[in-house]
Amino acid sequence: MRTSLFALLPLVTLVGCFSKTLPDTTTTTTPTKPAESTTAYEVADMAPSLSAQSDGGHIRVYAALFGKSGAFLELAATDTLTATVGSETHRLLEVKEGNAIHYEADFAQPALAVAATISFVRADGRHGGESQVMVPAPFAMTLSPAPAVSHTGTLAIDVPGLGASGTESLEIELNGVCLKNGKQSAIVSVRSEKALLDMSVVPLADATAPECDVEMGVKAQNAGQVDPAFRHDVLVTEFQGVQRRVATTHLTK
Repeated sequence: MRTSLFALLPLVTLVGCFSKTLPDTTTTTTPTKPAESTTAYEVADMAPSLSAQSDGGHIRVYAALFGKSGAFLELAATDTLTATVGSETHRLLEVKEGNAIHYEADFAQPALAVAATISFVRADGRHGGESQVMVPAPFAMTLSPAPAVSHTGTLAIDVPGLGASGTESLEIELNGVCLKNGKQSAIVSVRSEKALLDMSVVPLADATAPECDVEMGVKAQNAGQVDPAFRHDVLVTEFQGVQRRVATTHLTK
Protein backbone atom coordinates (compact mmCIF):
# COMPACT_ATOMS: atom_id res chain seq x y z
CA MET A 1 0.00 0.00 0.00
CA ARG A 2 1.48 3.35 -0.98
CA THR A 3 0.70 6.75 0.43
CA SER A 4 2.03 10.25 -0.05
CA LEU A 5 5.47 11.03 1.34
CA PHE A 6 5.59 10.47 5.11
CA ALA A 7 1.80 10.29 5.27
CA LEU A 8 0.29 8.40 8.18
CA LEU A 9 -2.83 6.37 7.64
CA PRO A 10 -5.46 6.29 10.41
CA LEU A 11 -4.29 4.06 13.25
CA VAL A 12 -6.26 0.98 14.11
CA THR A 13 -6.01 -1.66 16.79
CA LEU A 14 -3.78 -4.51 15.71
CA VAL A 15 -5.55 -7.68 14.63
CA GLY A 16 -4.83 -10.73 16.77
CA CYS A 17 -3.32 -13.92 15.38
CA PHE A 18 -2.73 -17.43 16.63
CA SER A 19 -0.86 -17.46 19.91
CA LYS A 20 2.76 -18.17 18.96
CA THR A 21 1.60 -19.55 15.62
CA LEU A 22 2.38 -17.99 12.27
CA PRO A 23 3.13 -14.58 13.85
CA ASP A 24 2.21 -11.59 11.69
CA THR A 25 0.89 -13.75 8.89
CA THR A 26 -2.80 -14.32 9.43
CA THR A 27 -6.01 -12.88 10.78
CA THR A 28 -7.54 -16.28 11.46
CA THR A 29 -8.81 -16.62 15.03
CA THR A 30 -7.57 -19.20 17.52
CA PRO A 31 -8.65 -22.63 16.19
CA THR A 32 -11.18 -24.75 18.04
CA LYS A 33 -11.75 -27.53 15.50
CA PRO A 34 -9.62 -30.68 15.74
CA ALA A 35 -6.88 -30.91 13.13
CA GLU A 36 -7.51 -33.13 10.12
CA SER A 37 -5.12 -35.17 7.97
CA THR A 38 -4.14 -34.19 4.44
CA THR A 39 -4.86 -37.82 3.46
CA ALA A 40 -8.49 -37.07 2.66
CA TYR A 41 -7.76 -33.86 0.74
CA GLU A 42 -6.77 -33.02 -2.78
CA VAL A 43 -4.64 -29.90 -3.13
CA ALA A 44 -7.55 -28.01 -4.67
CA ASP A 45 -9.36 -28.42 -1.33
CA MET A 46 -6.51 -27.00 0.79
CA ALA A 47 -6.06 -23.30 1.59
CA PRO A 48 -2.51 -22.20 2.51
CA SER A 49 -1.11 -19.58 4.86
CA LEU A 50 2.54 -18.94 3.98
CA SER A 51 5.18 -16.52 5.17
CA ALA A 52 8.92 -15.96 5.28
CA GLN A 53 10.05 -13.69 8.11
CA SER A 54 13.48 -12.26 8.77
CA ASP A 55 15.15 -10.51 11.69
CA GLY A 56 18.10 -9.62 9.46
CA GLY A 57 20.19 -12.58 10.62
CA HIS A 58 18.11 -15.47 9.34
CA ILE A 59 14.85 -16.22 7.55
CA ARG A 60 12.21 -18.47 9.03
CA VAL A 61 9.70 -19.93 6.58
CA TYR A 62 6.23 -20.82 7.87
CA ALA A 63 3.44 -22.79 6.23
CA ALA A 64 0.02 -23.92 7.40
CA LEU A 65 -2.73 -25.68 5.47
CA PHE A 66 -6.46 -25.53 6.13
CA GLY A 67 -9.37 -27.73 5.08
CA LYS A 68 -12.76 -26.49 3.93
CA SER A 69 -14.05 -26.76 7.50
CA GLY A 70 -11.44 -24.26 8.61
CA ALA A 71 -9.50 -26.87 10.58
CA PHE A 72 -5.72 -27.09 10.40
CA LEU A 73 -4.38 -29.92 8.26
CA GLU A 74 -1.67 -32.24 9.52
CA LEU A 75 0.62 -33.71 6.87
CA ALA A 76 0.14 -37.40 6.20
CA ALA A 77 3.26 -39.57 6.10
CA THR A 78 3.13 -39.46 2.30
CA ASP A 79 3.04 -35.64 2.12
CA THR A 80 5.82 -33.11 2.71
CA LEU A 81 6.35 -29.35 2.68
CA THR A 82 9.73 -28.04 1.58
CA ALA A 83 11.17 -24.59 1.11
CA THR A 84 14.03 -23.26 -1.00
CA VAL A 85 15.85 -19.98 -0.33
CA GLY A 86 18.78 -19.35 -2.65
CA SER A 87 20.73 -22.62 -2.89
CA GLU A 88 19.31 -24.05 0.35
CA THR A 89 16.38 -26.48 0.44
CA HIS A 90 14.93 -27.76 3.71
CA ARG A 91 11.98 -29.86 4.72
CA LEU A 92 9.59 -27.91 6.93
CA LEU A 93 9.16 -29.46 10.37
CA GLU A 94 5.90 -29.70 12.28
CA VAL A 95 5.10 -27.41 15.21
CA LYS A 96 1.90 -28.36 17.04
CA GLU A 97 0.08 -26.42 19.75
CA GLY A 98 -3.27 -27.96 20.52
CA ASN A 99 -5.39 -27.89 17.36
CA ALA A 100 -3.01 -25.44 15.67
CA ILE A 101 -0.38 -26.98 13.39
CA HIS A 102 2.17 -25.23 11.23
CA TYR A 103 5.48 -26.17 9.59
CA GLU A 104 8.72 -24.19 9.61
CA ALA A 105 12.41 -24.15 8.66
CA ASP A 106 15.28 -21.68 9.03
CA PHE A 107 17.60 -20.30 6.34
CA ALA A 108 20.57 -17.96 6.11
CA GLN A 109 19.69 -14.36 5.25
CA PRO A 110 21.18 -13.20 1.92
CA ALA A 111 22.38 -9.62 1.60
CA LEU A 112 19.62 -8.78 -0.89
CA ALA A 113 15.91 -9.41 -1.31
CA VAL A 114 15.19 -13.07 -1.97
CA ALA A 115 12.35 -15.41 -2.89
CA ALA A 116 11.34 -18.31 -0.66
CA THR A 117 9.75 -21.07 -2.73
CA ILE A 118 7.42 -23.29 -0.71
CA SER A 119 6.40 -26.64 -2.21
CA PHE A 120 3.82 -29.26 -1.26
CA VAL A 121 4.81 -32.70 -2.54
CA ARG A 122 3.18 -36.12 -2.37
CA ALA A 123 5.06 -39.41 -2.30
CA ASP A 124 3.68 -40.46 -5.67
CA GLY A 125 5.55 -37.55 -7.24
CA ARG A 126 2.64 -35.17 -7.61
CA HIS A 127 3.50 -31.59 -6.77
CA GLY A 128 0.62 -30.04 -4.95
CA GLY A 129 1.75 -26.51 -5.47
CA GLU A 130 4.81 -24.30 -5.58
CA SER A 131 4.34 -20.84 -4.10
CA GLN A 132 6.77 -17.95 -3.80
CA VAL A 133 7.07 -15.47 -0.95
CA MET A 134 9.30 -12.45 -1.55
CA VAL A 135 11.44 -11.40 1.43
CA PRO A 136 12.55 -7.74 1.41
CA ALA A 137 16.23 -6.86 1.65
CA PRO A 138 17.66 -6.54 5.18
CA PHE A 139 17.78 -3.06 6.70
CA ALA A 140 19.05 -1.32 9.81
CA MET A 141 16.93 1.04 11.90
CA THR A 142 17.52 4.02 14.18
CA LEU A 143 15.04 6.35 15.87
CA SER A 144 15.42 10.08 16.35
CA PRO A 145 15.07 11.77 18.78
CA ALA A 146 16.41 9.10 21.12
CA PRO A 147 15.72 7.81 23.67
CA ALA A 148 12.44 9.74 24.09
CA VAL A 149 9.85 11.52 21.97
CA SER A 150 7.02 13.86 22.95
CA HIS A 151 3.44 12.90 22.18
CA THR A 152 3.23 16.21 20.31
CA GLY A 153 6.44 15.56 18.42
CA THR A 154 7.57 13.61 15.37
CA LEU A 155 9.63 10.45 15.44
CA ALA A 156 12.10 10.06 12.58
CA ILE A 157 12.82 6.48 11.53
CA ASP A 158 16.03 5.99 9.57
CA VAL A 159 15.96 2.76 7.56
CA PRO A 160 19.10 2.46 5.42
CA GLY A 161 18.45 0.49 2.27
CA LEU A 162 14.72 1.23 2.03
CA GLY A 163 13.15 3.79 -0.25
CA ALA A 164 16.45 4.70 -1.88
CA SER A 165 14.99 4.59 -5.39
CA GLY A 166 11.31 5.30 -4.72
CA THR A 167 8.61 5.25 -2.08
CA GLU A 168 8.06 2.17 0.07
CA SER A 169 5.79 1.48 3.01
CA LEU A 170 6.47 0.38 6.57
CA GLU A 171 3.96 -1.12 8.96
CA ILE A 172 4.58 -0.05 12.54
CA GLU A 173 3.24 -1.85 15.61
CA LEU A 174 3.28 0.18 18.83
CA ASN A 175 2.89 -1.45 22.24
CA GLY A 176 2.72 0.47 25.52
CA VAL A 177 0.49 0.83 28.58
CA CYS A 178 -0.16 4.52 27.83
CA LEU A 179 -1.57 3.74 24.36
CA LYS A 180 -5.26 3.19 23.77
CA ASN A 181 -5.95 -0.55 24.12
CA GLY A 182 -2.23 -0.93 24.86
CA LYS A 183 -1.56 -1.50 21.19
CA GLN A 184 -1.82 0.55 18.01
CA SER A 185 -0.60 0.24 14.43
CA ALA A 186 0.22 2.60 11.59
CA ILE A 187 1.49 2.60 8.04
CA VAL A 188 4.06 5.22 7.03
CA SER A 189 5.79 5.95 3.75
CA VAL A 190 9.57 5.78 3.54
CA ARG A 191 11.57 7.65 0.95
CA SER A 192 15.29 8.29 0.72
CA GLU A 193 15.75 5.87 3.64
CA LYS A 194 13.66 7.91 6.10
CA ALA A 195 10.10 7.94 7.43
CA LEU A 196 8.33 10.29 9.84
CA LEU A 197 5.72 9.24 12.39
CA ASP A 198 3.55 12.03 13.80
CA MET A 199 3.11 10.90 17.41
CA SER A 200 0.24 13.33 18.03
CA VAL A 201 -2.15 11.13 16.05
CA VAL A 202 -1.41 8.02 18.12
CA PRO A 203 -4.45 7.46 20.39
CA LEU A 204 -3.64 7.42 24.11
CA ALA A 205 -5.24 5.48 26.92
CA ASP A 206 -5.37 8.67 28.99
CA ALA A 207 -4.54 12.01 27.42
CA THR A 208 -3.53 13.44 30.79
CA ALA A 209 -0.86 10.79 31.44
CA PRO A 210 0.69 9.70 28.17
CA GLU A 211 4.13 8.70 29.48
CA CYS A 212 5.39 5.15 29.04
CA ASP A 213 7.94 3.04 27.22
CA VAL A 214 6.70 2.14 23.75
CA GLU A 215 8.04 -0.87 21.88
CA MET A 216 7.96 -0.40 18.13
CA GLY A 217 7.98 -3.29 15.70
CA VAL A 218 8.78 -1.99 12.22
CA LYS A 219 8.01 -4.23 9.25
CA ALA A 220 8.85 -4.03 5.58
CA GLN A 221 6.64 -6.42 3.62
CA ASN A 222 6.48 -7.97 0.18
CA ALA A 223 3.91 -10.36 -1.19
CA GLY A 224 4.47 -13.09 -3.76
CA GLN A 225 2.16 -15.63 -5.32
CA VAL A 226 0.35 -18.73 -4.16
CA ASP A 227 0.23 -21.64 -6.56
CA PRO A 228 -3.29 -21.67 -8.06
CA ALA A 229 -3.45 -25.41 -7.45
CA PHE A 230 -4.43 -24.51 -3.88
CA ARG A 231 -7.88 -23.36 -2.86
CA HIS A 232 -8.12 -19.63 -2.20
CA ASP A 233 -9.92 -18.69 1.00
CA VAL A 234 -10.04 -14.99 1.85
CA LEU A 235 -10.15 -15.81 5.57
CA VAL A 236 -6.89 -17.75 5.70
CA THR A 237 -4.93 -17.48 2.46
CA GLU A 238 -1.85 -15.37 3.17
CA PHE A 239 1.56 -15.03 1.57
CA GLN A 240 3.90 -12.47 3.06
CA GLY A 241 7.63 -11.87 3.14
CA VAL A 242 8.61 -9.77 6.14
CA GLN A 243 11.71 -8.00 7.42
CA ARG A 244 11.06 -6.94 11.02
CA ARG A 245 13.05 -4.82 13.46
CA VAL A 246 12.21 -3.84 17.03
CA ALA A 247 13.21 -0.71 18.92
CA THR A 248 12.01 1.05 22.09
CA THR A 249 11.34 4.74 22.73
CA HIS A 250 9.88 6.60 25.69
CA LEU A 251 6.73 8.57 25.04
CA THR A 252 6.58 11.77 27.10
CA LYS A 253 3.99 14.50 27.62
